[in-house]
Amino acid sequence: MSIMKTLSGIIPSFTVLLAVLICPACSDSLPERAQEDPPAEPVPEEVCPDGTQPVRSIPYYIPPNTLSGLLEPGRAYLITSEKELETYFPDTELEPVDFSAYSLFFVHGGTNYNCAYVGSDVRNDDGHYILNARVYTGVATVMDHWAVGRLVPVMPEEILGLEAEVSYPSLGEAVWLDPVTVDIPVECNPDGIVDNEAVAICSADIFEEFFGYRAEGIDFTKEGLIFIKGTAPKGIREIKFSLAQLGDGHYYGNVDITLDDSTVMTPWNLALKLDRQLGWADTADIAVSMH
Repeated sequence: MSIMKTLSGIIPSFTVLLAVLICPACSDSLPERAQEDPPAEPVPEEVCPDGTQPVRSIPYYIPPNTLSGLLEPGRAYLITSEKELETYFPDTELEPVDFSAYSLFFVHGGTNYNCAYVGSDVRNDDGHYILNARVYTGVATVMDHWAVGRLVPVMPEEILGLEAEVSYPSLGEAVWLDPVTVDIPVECNPDGIVDNEAVAICSADIFEEFFGYRAEGIDFTKEGLIFIKGTAPKGIREIKFSLAQLGDGHYYGNVDITLDDSTVMTPWNLALKLDRQLGWADTADIAVSMH
Protein backbone atom coordinates (compact mmCIF):
# COMPACT_ATOMS: atom_id res chain seq x y z
CA MET A 1 0.00 0.00 0.00
CA SER A 2 1.38 3.41 -0.91
CA ILE A 3 1.50 6.19 1.64
CA MET A 4 0.39 9.47 0.06
CA LYS A 5 1.58 12.68 1.71
CA THR A 6 0.10 16.05 0.92
CA LEU A 7 1.59 19.49 0.68
CA SER A 8 -1.74 21.04 1.56
CA GLY A 9 -1.13 20.38 5.24
CA ILE A 10 1.89 22.62 4.98
CA ILE A 11 0.50 25.16 2.52
CA PRO A 12 -3.28 25.48 2.10
CA SER A 13 -3.19 26.19 -1.63
CA PHE A 14 -0.74 26.46 -4.47
CA THR A 15 -1.55 30.17 -4.75
CA VAL A 16 -0.06 30.63 -1.31
CA LEU A 17 2.83 28.34 -2.22
CA LEU A 18 3.72 30.56 -5.16
CA ALA A 19 3.58 33.63 -2.97
CA VAL A 20 5.90 32.07 -0.44
CA LEU A 21 8.37 30.99 -3.10
CA ILE A 22 8.29 34.17 -5.15
CA CYS A 23 9.10 36.39 -2.17
CA PRO A 24 12.62 34.99 -1.87
CA ALA A 25 12.83 35.12 -5.68
CA CYS A 26 15.50 33.04 -7.26
CA SER A 27 17.61 35.96 -8.45
CA ASP A 28 17.13 37.97 -5.23
CA SER A 29 18.07 35.22 -2.81
CA LEU A 30 21.16 33.86 -4.55
CA PRO A 31 24.74 34.62 -3.59
CA GLU A 32 26.25 37.52 -5.53
CA ARG A 33 28.42 35.27 -7.71
CA ALA A 34 25.41 33.26 -8.86
CA GLN A 35 23.48 36.45 -9.71
CA GLU A 36 26.31 37.73 -11.89
CA ASP A 37 26.84 34.51 -13.82
CA PRO A 38 23.62 32.44 -13.89
CA PRO A 39 23.70 29.27 -15.99
CA ALA A 40 21.62 29.81 -19.14
CA GLU A 41 20.70 26.15 -19.52
CA PRO A 42 22.32 24.00 -16.83
CA VAL A 43 23.14 20.47 -17.92
CA PRO A 44 25.43 18.99 -15.26
CA GLU A 45 28.31 16.81 -16.37
CA GLU A 46 27.56 13.85 -14.19
CA VAL A 47 28.98 10.36 -14.19
CA CYS A 48 26.72 7.55 -13.01
CA PRO A 49 27.92 5.07 -10.37
CA ASP A 50 28.48 2.46 -13.10
CA GLY A 51 30.87 4.80 -14.92
CA THR A 52 28.51 5.67 -17.79
CA GLN A 53 27.58 9.20 -18.89
CA PRO A 54 23.90 10.29 -18.91
CA VAL A 55 22.61 11.39 -22.32
CA ARG A 56 20.03 14.14 -22.31
CA SER A 57 16.89 12.78 -23.95
CA ILE A 58 13.17 13.49 -24.25
CA PRO A 59 10.42 10.90 -23.69
CA TYR A 60 8.42 10.04 -26.81
CA TYR A 61 5.11 8.21 -26.43
CA ILE A 62 4.32 5.22 -28.65
CA PRO A 63 1.18 3.15 -27.88
CA PRO A 64 2.40 -0.38 -27.10
CA ASN A 65 -0.64 -2.00 -28.74
CA THR A 66 0.13 -0.56 -32.19
CA LEU A 67 3.58 -2.07 -32.75
CA SER A 68 4.70 -3.55 -36.05
CA GLY A 69 5.64 -7.21 -36.26
CA LEU A 70 9.02 -6.02 -37.59
CA LEU A 71 10.03 -4.94 -34.09
CA GLU A 72 11.72 -7.64 -32.02
CA PRO A 73 10.93 -7.50 -28.27
CA GLY A 74 13.85 -6.46 -26.07
CA ARG A 75 15.97 -5.19 -28.97
CA ALA A 76 17.12 -1.57 -29.19
CA TYR A 77 16.20 0.32 -32.35
CA LEU A 78 17.51 3.69 -33.50
CA ILE A 79 15.11 5.35 -35.95
CA THR A 80 16.73 8.18 -37.90
CA SER A 81 14.21 9.17 -40.59
CA GLU A 82 10.53 9.72 -41.25
CA LYS A 83 10.60 6.81 -43.69
CA GLU A 84 11.89 4.41 -41.01
CA LEU A 85 9.26 5.69 -38.57
CA GLU A 86 6.47 4.99 -41.06
CA THR A 87 7.93 1.55 -41.81
CA TYR A 88 7.98 0.47 -38.18
CA PHE A 89 4.68 2.17 -37.22
CA PRO A 90 2.61 2.15 -40.44
CA ASP A 91 -0.84 2.51 -38.87
CA THR A 92 -0.02 4.71 -35.88
CA GLU A 93 -0.56 8.46 -35.60
CA LEU A 94 2.53 9.72 -33.79
CA GLU A 95 3.89 13.12 -32.84
CA PRO A 96 6.17 14.55 -35.57
CA VAL A 97 9.92 14.19 -35.04
CA ASP A 98 12.54 16.65 -36.26
CA PHE A 99 15.02 14.08 -37.56
CA SER A 100 17.50 16.82 -38.44
CA ALA A 101 18.03 17.32 -34.71
CA TYR A 102 16.91 14.06 -33.09
CA SER A 103 16.87 10.29 -33.51
CA LEU A 104 14.34 7.98 -31.87
CA PHE A 105 15.73 5.32 -29.52
CA PHE A 106 13.13 2.60 -28.97
CA VAL A 107 12.52 -0.74 -27.23
CA HIS A 108 9.40 -2.73 -26.38
CA GLY A 109 8.44 -5.96 -24.68
CA GLY A 110 5.91 -7.82 -22.55
CA THR A 111 5.43 -9.01 -19.00
CA ASN A 112 3.29 -11.62 -17.28
CA TYR A 113 2.27 -9.10 -14.62
CA ASN A 114 0.37 -5.86 -14.90
CA CYS A 115 2.58 -2.96 -15.94
CA ALA A 116 2.15 -0.06 -13.51
CA TYR A 117 4.70 2.35 -14.97
CA VAL A 118 7.74 2.40 -17.25
CA GLY A 119 10.74 4.60 -16.48
CA SER A 120 13.67 5.08 -18.83
CA ASP A 121 16.91 6.91 -19.54
CA VAL A 122 19.79 6.82 -22.01
CA ARG A 123 23.48 6.47 -21.14
CA ASN A 124 26.75 6.52 -23.02
CA ASP A 125 29.42 3.98 -22.16
CA ASP A 126 32.47 5.14 -24.15
CA GLY A 127 30.54 5.37 -27.42
CA HIS A 128 28.22 2.46 -26.65
CA TYR A 129 24.68 3.82 -26.15
CA ILE A 130 22.33 2.09 -23.73
CA LEU A 131 18.56 2.58 -23.44
CA ASN A 132 17.53 1.62 -19.90
CA ALA A 133 13.89 0.62 -19.40
CA ARG A 134 12.52 -0.03 -15.91
CA VAL A 135 9.14 -1.78 -16.14
CA TYR A 136 7.42 -1.55 -12.75
CA THR A 137 5.06 -4.48 -12.32
CA GLY A 138 2.20 -5.14 -9.93
CA VAL A 139 1.07 -8.48 -8.58
CA ALA A 140 -1.84 -9.21 -10.97
CA THR A 141 -1.00 -12.04 -13.36
CA VAL A 142 -2.00 -10.68 -16.75
CA MET A 143 -0.08 -10.43 -20.01
CA ASP A 144 0.81 -6.78 -20.52
CA HIS A 145 2.78 -4.99 -23.23
CA TRP A 146 4.97 -1.92 -22.86
CA ALA A 147 6.99 0.40 -25.11
CA VAL A 148 9.66 3.03 -24.47
CA GLY A 149 10.75 5.74 -26.88
CA ARG A 150 13.24 8.54 -26.23
CA LEU A 151 14.41 11.30 -28.54
CA VAL A 152 18.18 11.74 -28.42
CA PRO A 153 20.36 14.29 -30.24
CA VAL A 154 21.54 12.98 -33.62
CA MET A 155 24.32 10.59 -32.71
CA PRO A 156 27.85 10.76 -34.10
CA GLU A 157 28.77 8.34 -36.88
CA GLU A 158 31.47 6.70 -34.75
CA ILE A 159 29.13 5.17 -32.17
CA LEU A 160 30.27 1.69 -31.18
CA GLY A 161 26.89 0.12 -30.58
CA LEU A 162 23.33 0.27 -29.29
CA GLU A 163 21.61 -1.90 -26.75
CA ALA A 164 18.64 -2.00 -24.41
CA GLU A 165 18.81 -3.00 -20.76
CA VAL A 166 15.40 -3.94 -19.35
CA SER A 167 14.61 -4.59 -15.69
CA TYR A 168 11.31 -5.55 -14.06
CA PRO A 169 11.21 -4.11 -10.51
CA SER A 170 8.21 -5.41 -8.57
CA LEU A 171 6.04 -3.03 -6.58
CA GLY A 172 5.37 -5.96 -4.27
CA GLU A 173 8.88 -5.35 -2.88
CA ALA A 174 8.35 -1.64 -2.27
CA VAL A 175 9.44 -0.06 1.02
CA TRP A 176 7.54 3.20 1.40
CA LEU A 177 9.65 6.13 2.58
CA ASP A 178 8.98 9.31 4.55
CA PRO A 179 11.07 11.99 2.80
CA VAL A 180 11.33 15.64 3.88
CA THR A 181 10.13 18.23 1.35
CA VAL A 182 12.55 21.02 0.41
CA ASP A 183 11.32 24.38 -0.91
CA ILE A 184 12.86 25.35 -4.26
CA PRO A 185 11.42 28.44 -6.01
CA VAL A 186 9.61 27.54 -9.22
CA GLU A 187 11.53 30.39 -10.90
CA CYS A 188 14.58 28.15 -10.50
CA ASN A 189 13.04 25.18 -12.35
CA PRO A 190 15.93 24.31 -14.68
CA ASP A 191 15.59 23.79 -18.41
CA GLY A 192 18.14 21.00 -18.06
CA ILE A 193 15.52 18.75 -16.43
CA VAL A 194 12.69 17.37 -18.56
CA ASP A 195 9.18 18.06 -17.25
CA ASN A 196 7.53 15.21 -15.33
CA GLU A 197 10.78 13.23 -15.11
CA ALA A 198 12.50 12.83 -11.76
CA VAL A 199 16.22 13.24 -11.20
CA ALA A 200 18.32 12.05 -8.27
CA ILE A 201 20.81 14.69 -7.09
CA CYS A 202 23.65 13.49 -4.90
CA SER A 203 26.13 16.38 -4.70
CA ALA A 204 26.16 20.10 -3.91
CA ASP A 205 27.95 20.87 -7.19
CA ILE A 206 25.27 19.17 -9.28
CA PHE A 207 22.56 20.99 -7.29
CA GLU A 208 24.24 24.34 -7.99
CA GLU A 209 24.65 23.58 -11.69
CA PHE A 210 20.94 22.79 -11.96
CA PHE A 211 19.49 25.59 -9.83
CA GLY A 212 22.15 28.33 -9.89
CA TYR A 213 22.69 28.58 -6.12
CA ARG A 214 24.23 26.56 -3.31
CA ALA A 215 21.86 24.28 -1.42
CA GLU A 216 21.15 25.08 2.21
CA GLY A 217 20.01 22.56 4.77
CA ILE A 218 21.17 19.54 2.74
CA ASP A 219 24.27 17.61 3.74
CA PHE A 220 25.14 15.79 0.52
CA THR A 221 27.68 13.60 2.32
CA LYS A 222 24.72 11.95 4.04
CA GLU A 223 21.63 13.06 2.12
CA GLY A 224 20.30 13.17 -1.43
CA LEU A 225 17.49 14.91 -3.27
CA ILE A 226 14.80 13.60 -5.62
CA PHE A 227 13.49 16.46 -7.79
CA ILE A 228 10.65 16.64 -10.31
CA LYS A 229 8.97 19.60 -12.02
CA GLY A 230 6.30 20.39 -14.56
CA THR A 231 3.53 22.78 -15.59
CA ALA A 232 -0.14 22.28 -14.82
CA PRO A 233 -2.78 23.47 -17.33
CA LYS A 234 -4.71 25.19 -14.52
CA GLY A 235 -4.12 26.45 -11.00
CA ILE A 236 -3.14 23.88 -8.35
CA ARG A 237 -5.21 23.23 -5.25
CA GLU A 238 -3.19 20.39 -3.75
CA ILE A 239 -0.17 18.16 -4.39
CA LYS A 240 0.07 14.71 -2.84
CA PHE A 241 2.99 12.36 -3.21
CA SER A 242 4.36 8.98 -2.23
CA LEU A 243 7.85 7.55 -2.64
CA ALA A 244 9.19 4.03 -2.25
CA GLN A 245 12.46 2.18 -2.72
CA LEU A 246 12.33 -1.22 -4.35
CA GLY A 247 14.40 -4.32 -3.78
CA ASP A 248 16.81 -3.46 -6.62
CA GLY A 249 17.40 0.03 -5.18
CA HIS A 250 15.33 2.08 -7.65
CA TYR A 251 13.08 4.83 -6.32
CA TYR A 252 9.47 4.77 -7.47
CA GLY A 253 6.73 7.21 -6.59
CA ASN A 254 3.53 9.01 -7.47
CA VAL A 255 2.61 12.68 -7.61
CA ASP A 256 -1.13 13.39 -7.60
CA ILE A 257 -2.07 17.00 -8.44
CA THR A 258 -5.56 18.36 -7.81
CA LEU A 259 -6.37 21.32 -10.08
CA ASP A 260 -8.64 24.24 -9.30
CA ASP A 261 -10.98 26.17 -11.62
CA SER A 262 -8.56 28.91 -12.66
CA THR A 263 -7.29 28.96 -16.25
CA VAL A 264 -3.70 30.04 -15.62
CA MET A 265 -0.94 27.56 -16.46
CA THR A 266 0.99 26.95 -13.24
CA PRO A 267 4.59 25.73 -12.89
CA TRP A 268 5.25 23.37 -10.00
CA ASN A 269 8.04 21.32 -8.49
CA LEU A 270 8.63 18.81 -5.75
CA ALA A 271 11.96 18.23 -4.00
CA LEU A 272 12.29 15.32 -1.56
CA LYS A 273 15.28 14.95 0.78
CA LEU A 274 16.36 11.40 1.65
CA ASP A 275 18.92 9.82 3.96
CA ARG A 276 21.62 8.37 1.69
CA GLN A 277 23.00 6.27 4.53
CA LEU A 278 19.92 4.04 4.21
CA GLY A 279 20.90 3.28 0.60
CA TRP A 280 20.93 5.47 -2.50
CA ALA A 281 19.95 4.90 -6.12
CA ASP A 282 20.87 7.10 -9.06
CA THR A 283 17.49 6.58 -10.75
CA ALA A 284 14.02 7.69 -9.71
CA ASP A 285 10.77 7.17 -11.62
CA ILE A 286 7.72 9.15 -10.54
CA ALA A 287 4.31 8.92 -12.20
CA VAL A 288 2.46 12.26 -12.38
CA SER A 289 -1.33 12.46 -12.54
CA MET A 290 -3.59 15.55 -12.63
CA HIS A 291 -7.31 15.85 -12.12
